[in-house]
Amino acid sequence: MTGGTLTIGVLDDIDGFAPVSGVALDTVPLGAMYNALWQFNYDGSVVGDLAKSWQFTPDGLGLTVNLVQNATWHDGTPFTVDDVLNNIAIYTQFQGGSVALSNIASTNAPDKYTLKITFKNPQPPAGFYAAAGGNFGMVVPKKYYDIAQFPDYTKAPMTTGAVTPVGTGAFKFTKWDKGVDIIFDKNPNYWKPGLPYLDRVIFQVFSDPAARTVAFQKGSIDAMFDVGDSTVISSLQPNYPHAFGCEAGACTIMMMNTRNPGFTGPPYPLANVQVRQAIAYAINKPELAKTFWLGLLPAEDAIIPNQPAVAQWHDPNVVTYPFNVATANQMLDSAGFKADSSGSRFTLHMVISKSGGRPNIGALIKQYLLAVGINLVIDVLDGASVSQALNVKRTYDLTIQDRDTYPDPATNISPWYNSANDVARNPSDVSGLHDPVLDAALNDALAQPDPVKYKADLYTVQETIAKDVPGIPLFGLTSDYWWQTGLHGFPNCSENFTGPYELIWREKK
Repeated sequence: MTGGTLTIGVLDDIDGFAPVSGVALDTVPLGAMYNALWQFNYDGSVVGDLAKSWQFTPDGLGLTVNLVQNATWHDGTPFTVDDVLNNIAIYTQFQGGSVALSNIASTNAPDKYTLKITFKNPQPPAGFYAAAGGNFGMVVPKKYYDIAQFPDYTKAPMTTGAVTPVGTGAFKFTKWDKGVDIIFDKNPNYWKPGLPYLDRVIFQVFSDPAARTVAFQKGSIDAMFDVGDSTVISSLQPNYPHAFGCEAGACTIMMMNTRNPGFTGPPYPLANVQVRQAIAYAINKPELAKTFWLGLLPAEDAIIPNQPAVAQWHDPNVVTYPFNVATANQMLDSAGFKADSSGSRFTLHMVISKSGGRPNIGALIKQYLLAVGINLVIDVLDGASVSQALNVKRTYDLTIQDRDTYPDPATNISPWYNSANDVARNPSDVSGLHDPVLDAALNDALAQPDPVKYKADLYTVQETIAKDVPGIPLFGLTSDYWWQTGLHGFPNCSENFTGPYELIWREKK
């Protein structure tokens, strides 16, 4: 049951070893070397990781977290509360969860393994879980990433490569050949007894999704995920162990940039809400969902989808934009973007990653937009370049992104639609939308302990986003995972996919 190597094929290389950075970072490999305070299950439960136990005060103004006391960093340094305090400072400064973390009034560490937090306003527990846990709550060592000493993450020793990156996780960093592979070896001093089972995990980078599939079918790699091609999925489904779905409360969204500084021909079409609404009418979402996911997933209309983990907050009366080319054309004419003699109105640029089947989705959307006179140019880039366009240059018109709303919709939605996050450094509000009604509802929900008022705020959020259309929900987000026969321990849902490597084992041949 123990031993062996697991090789996972990925389509995006990492761009460094800091889980929070100004640009995109594929957290899948980093889950091998880092732990978070806690992880999430698909049913909504929270599972302790570096947090052994925790308790919120009844008034929501305080939190005590008891940390595990036997964890060490890969360089032998003990893990303590100082690392967590530093992580909170990092995640507050950068955009990964800063909305909930900015509600912290003070922190106190009575001893090396106890964290006490006082909040400015009552803090809904789910919001803090979302901000300081899961994929983007991975804890980095203060020793090499001290936010006080290196406020710019690009200057930190682990980021620059001045030191070997270390975590508390089941596998230790061994080698990174950029664009080729990232290798992690078993941590013999892992603080969870008996784990991990494997000796080595390799993340092999592929520039071509088809080449990755061929490598998997030949047995050159052991596992892959996010194939995103219905034809390939159909061929793989009868022959390999796999899991579909489980992205709790998530959907795939076509985001629209309402403030593109690089657009050369004013007026900028996407600054006009009527144009954004027309584009929503032009997208045949049922056909898109059926084509892309073989009918496994329904089309979605709300930013909080009607999925089990978040159904209690889903607004069933949110405005929708059923597929209607005639309506889309009428609205574009009315907005002042009439077609020329060739039938063309204007050209938009879509920036997408090559992973997760994005090019296939983009190709269908290009057809839909062409039918209403909108020319679409698609730029397929690596993940880091996509995020540079979205979060640094801001020069994009459309992109396709996956958005989670679980476990706390307000915390997860706010970074993407709250105008407070449309800032010069590391902006997470990539749509550039500024709506005071939306901002007010989000800000109230972020600190709202009353579940009835919280739900009302989320209804306002969903209705306002549906009206403003900074993004178009396409379909519920699922992921497809494939592995070779003889491998066991893969998760049945993707919420925990970035951290289960310690549980995967291979049958002895």
